[in-house]
Amino acid sequence: MCLICAVVYANVYATPVNIAAPATVVVCAACHGEHGHSPREDWPNLAGQHANYILEQLHAFRSGKKRDSAIMKPMISALSDQTMLELAVFYSTQPLAAVIPSTENLHGKAIYLHGDRARGIPACSACHGPAGQGNAPASFPVLARQNKNYTVIQLRAFQQKTRRNDLRGIMQDIAANMTAEDINDVAVYLAGL
Repeated sequence: MCLICAVVYANVYATPVNIAAPATVVVCAACHGEHGHSPREDWPNLAGQHANYILEQLHAFRSGKKRDSAIMKPMISALSDQTMLELAVFYSTQPLAAVIPSTENLHGKAIYLHGDRARGIPACSACHGPAGQGNAPASFPVLARQNKNYTVIQLRAFQQKTRRNDLRGIMQDIAANMTAEDINDVAVYLAGL
């Protein structure tokens, strides 16, 4: 199966496609782990993420216009579109990180599942699903089992409008209405999903 077909098949049918790890994974593994489970809390887990979402993020980092990173840009600047596609498919087929045992965070759960209409915060689950599995066709990422600190960093980046690659600014608008406690508690909840 060709890689483009594999991405379409994986996204439409939600079925993992067995693709061998490209040689570039060695470079990515230093920060994201060999199978997409990052050893650091402030870097993302890539395992199980939708291939099209990973690919979009790689393109955003490479252009630097909507998502800028002094770490990522030089790492991917020389990657071909084909290599980025191979990386995206590989990481999408890896199993999610292990659940991080934690006490249930009722505030984070409530915000994630129901939002807070009075403060203009819609339910995160409306786009990312009740189990945090995202929506591949819409390019809404998997959030389940993501590193807590990474989620906090990203929500703050949306809040401060330093991350601008969200659909029509929706995450920037939502994060603008969230308190530091909301952000932390949602991140804790997601890490344990």
